Formats: sequence, structure tokens, C-alpha cells
Amino acid sequence: MDEQFETRNLIPPTALRPLLVRRTWPSALRLTLHFAAFLCLMVLLARHATQVWLALPLAVALAWVWSGLFAPFHECTHRTAFRTPRGNRLGAWLSGIPFGMAPLDFPVRSHRAPTSAPSVPRTISVPANFPAPVKERNQRLPENPAKAGT
Repeated sequence: MDEQFETRNLIPPTALRPLLVRRTWPSALRLTLHFAAFLCLMVLLARHATQVWLALPLAVALAWVWSGLFAPFHECTHRTAFRTPRGNRLGAWLSGIPFGMAPLDFPVRSHRAPTSAPSVPRTISVPANFPAPVKERNQRLPENPAKAGT
């Protein structure tokens, strides 16, 4: 995104300028280390899942690292993490994998106000043979959705 939303000078431009420089190698190193920590914690948790005293702190650490992976995904989709567009695309795809998110049109939808542009459909398609929702407490779903009408 090349638009600037905030116009107040909260930080002096001379102090802000070095922070806005996009560098490929430091970003790649940080992303690589983040993925390494994520994968190591996944492997350790899988190996020690039966030992609760060890699995619990590993799960908390994994959740912390996993939630931190959204920041690189977000910055890469806005093309601000790496100097090159190719690096940003690669970083966005790699950091989106743990969330099951593809960065196809994420930057457009992530900051759009509901009334500023045509609405983006946010519904999923439901198969035709999917049973209707349960309306009453005692009503049961049919065993076979295909035979729901019989």
C-alpha cells in the first residue's frame, strides 16, 4: 500500500527515515529464525505430547511464536517487509501457510471500511445436500443428508 493514512508527525522525520528503509537480508534472517523457532516447537511438542509437564509450556511457547507469525504475513502482504516484490510475495505465502491464508487480496480487504467500496462477499458456499440447521432442541439431524427429504 502506498497510501498514507496518518498525517500527524508523532516521530520526527529524521528519526523515522532510517526505520522506513526496506532491507532484504535482515528481513529474511528474521523470518527464517521465526520459522525455525516455529518448526522446532512443533517437533518438540509432537515428541513430548504425552508428558504434560513438558507439553504445556511447549504449547504456550508455540502459541506465542505462532501468533507472532501474523506480523510478517501482514507486512509482506503490504509489500513493506522486503525490498523486492518477489521477496514480499514469497514471505507472504510462507508466513500465511500456518494460518491457512493465501495473500491473494489480503491488503485490499484488511483495511477497507465496510462503506468505502463495494462489499466483498464473506460467505461460503454450502453443498446442496447439506442438512438444514436444527431448529428445535429435540430435532435430530438425519443420518444421511442425501435422504433428508424422504
